[in-house]
Amino acid sequence: MKKLEPNSDNLADKLKRALSLNKAILSVSLDAIITITSKSEVVDFNEAATHIFGWQKEEIIGQQMVEYIVPPELRAAHMAGMQCYLETGKGPVLNKRMELPALHKEGHQFPIEIAISPLITGDDTMFIAFIRDITDHKKAETELRLAARTFDSDEAITITDRDNKIIRVNKAFTRITGYEAEEVLGVDHSVLASGRHDTEFYQDMWRQILERGNWSGEIYNRRKNGEIFPEHLYISAVKDTNGEITHYVAHFVDISKQKENEEKLLQAQYEAEAASNAKGLFLANMSHEIRTPMNGVLGILDLLIDTRLDSKQRHLVKTGQASGAHLLNIINDILDYSKMDAGHLELASVSFDLYALLDSIMEVLQPQTQNKLLAFTLEKSSVLVQYVKGDPFRLRQILLNLISNAIKFTDQGAVKVHVSSTPGKQGNSTLYISVEDTGIGVAPEDRDSLFDVFTMADQSHTRTSEGSGLGLAICKQLVTRMGGNISFDSEVGKGSLFHVEVELENGDPNEIDNSHQVYGLRLKPKENTRVLLAEDNLANQTVIKSILEHAGLIVDIACNGQEAIEAVRTDHYDIVLMDISMPEVGGIEATRLIRGLDEGRGDLPIVAITAHALPGDRERFIEAGMNNYLTKPINRDAMLRVIAHLTGDSTTLKAAVYENHDDTDGPDAEYGDELMNESVLLQLARDTGTEVLPKLLELYTKDARARISRIEKAVTAKDYQILEFESHTLGSSAGAHSNLRLQRIARQIEHLCQKDEHELALEYAEALLEIAETSLQLLTERAADGF
Repeated sequence: MKKLEPNSDNLADKLKRALSLNKAILSVSLDAIITITSKSEVVDFNEAATHIFGWQKEEIIGQQMVEYIVPPELRAAHMAGMQCYLETGKGPVLNKRMELPALHKEGHQFPIEIAISPLITGDDTMFIAFIRDITDHKKAETELRLAARTFDSDEAITITDRDNKIIRVNKAFTRITGYEAEEVLGVDHSVLASGRHDTEFYQDMWRQILERGNWSGEIYNRRKNGEIFPEHLYISAVKDTNGEITHYVAHFVDISKQKENEEKLLQAQYEAEAASNAKGLFLANMSHEIRTPMNGVLGILDLLIDTRLDSKQRHLVKTGQASGAHLLNIINDILDYSKMDAGHLELASVSFDLYALLDSIMEVLQPQTQNKLLAFTLEKSSVLVQYVKGDPFRLRQILLNLISNAIKFTDQGAVKVHVSSTPGKQGNSTLYISVEDTGIGVAPEDRDSLFDVFTMADQSHTRTSEGSGLGLAICKQLVTRMGGNISFDSEVGKGSLFHVEVELENGDPNEIDNSHQVYGLRLKPKENTRVLLAEDNLANQTVIKSILEHAGLIVDIACNGQEAIEAVRTDHYDIVLMDISMPEVGGIEATRLIRGLDEGRGDLPIVAITAHALPGDRERFIEAGMNNYLTKPINRDAMLRVIAHLTGDSTTLKAAVYENHDDTDGPDAEYGDELMNESVLLQLARDTGTEVLPKLLELYTKDARARISRIEKAVTAKDYQILEFESHTLGSSAGAHSNLRLQRIARQIEHLCQKDEHELALEYAEALLEIAETSLQLLTERAADGF
């Protein structure tokens, strides 16, 4: 057979095609393919390598690869590996895929996957590196790890498709809802809906998700067992590159415990506020309950001291007066603190003579220092401002407390008061007061609590000083309310020094009526002052009318609010005394309608008269258009003083504001618990005249028996509306006519009816019926003895 010679042209063509094929493969490869010599010189660098590393082929061909794409910290290892292979024919990294960092032309490093293979060509060895950029791959791995970790969260997580069908949930979802993953996959997310939210709620939720891409808020959902629970839910929309929503991711936490705790906190807050209000109300009521009979006791002692007494009797009366006055001070402290604690204490703002105020305090306290043989001095700075504007009553109270304390705890030596002032901002004056004594001082352990409630420096069982323990606490609160500061320095056995700093407006001496600078001055209205009394209770009408006429005033009666409106519309009055609870039209509504009258008739002063004066009543009456209020049973002096305030000239009104703090801030007269109180009858005789009193008592007992009869019928019929009304009216008149236990029980019945505690109200009503006739009979027998 003839031997065929190889065709050189065919070989050339094949080689050319092979080279073209290799070139094509290199150009379209997604991986970088780099060929280097044994000396690490680049001999080939494909397009993918240019894309991955940033270097152009012509920039890197013939260059040392290690200096271009290998990070500096790996270059020595790279060269050592190549040298090891060339010497031994073995390389630990050859023909293996590895993840390493690489260096980009711009200088940053990025992760690559690389495989290096040796290629022996004749006498030389070449190396081919196949390199892939795995930046995105690494990022995806990281995101997958984060997603997996996120799905391990304590928060329930669900992923739904665009149709809101669940495609994935985590373990927390199962724990919170009770549903296993296989039970809800492919199920609409609304399987959790509680039914507590209306369509509008869900429409608003999806509107926000579509507009903003997310929604968060509190929602109620339902567990597998049917239990409804609150959760805090966050939903976000997932969009593709075209901005179209493809999925929704929701995560939520069960906030049942949080809600339960919030409810407990709210309940605790409500109970704390209720306890605080109850405490304040109790203190105020008890202060008044005790203070008014104490006023009666002191009044009797005042009358008794003016009679013919021997020396022993006079000493006993004076001792009683001192003890009563001390007790009254304690009661007033409790009342003041309860007002401040409840936020019901208001400060007046009137011009007054500071010099006169200081002198009057020194005059009042001088006898106490004389009895203890103490030096007692007042030093006024030569530049002390004389006329200031503020609340002189409360400033006097601060000074009396501080100086009285100094006297109380000083047995020998001196008590010194120093007062100075400096010009303040906007024409005001800053007042500096210091009270220094040489007394027992304050022990270090007592200093931090000295201004606390019910704290006294001498707490021993054998202490010789007396008091409520409220004086300094009241001073602290009053000074703070005035925007000032109070502090002290003290050394045990050597004495104490109290400092007060407060800023007051400068006063106008032309606004001060010196005739009213004496604290406690009794004011009387001008004679022939015309008063309209709007009161539906006949007994109360008679008592109040008699008191006013006895004082020289002219009184007309209106039996209800409608009659009061007509009387004001058709006649002229200087003032109206308006009962709050009346048939047809009540006092508040009548006041509102009177204020709407024209021709100046709607501007006359109106004073509320009511059986109750709880915190907030003053504001309610003032808001209704009233100028002030008085409480039943009516205190004669308080009523005349208020009428004088509101019908006098403006100077009298301004000067008298601070004289009436105690008389208008709360109930005036709740006298005790006797079936019949002699002191009330005697006071009533003095207020109305002994010749009028028998008729008053006859009218009262007749009216009271009629009301008691209606109360008895209301109890039988369980008509709580009539029971409340008749108890209210009976309570207000019983106290004024000395049937004090009858008054107290009637008020309790009224309160219980208002709070819908009807069963307890009926029990109190039975108790009232048991004592009613005895109370009235005692009064009738007493009236027969004469006054």
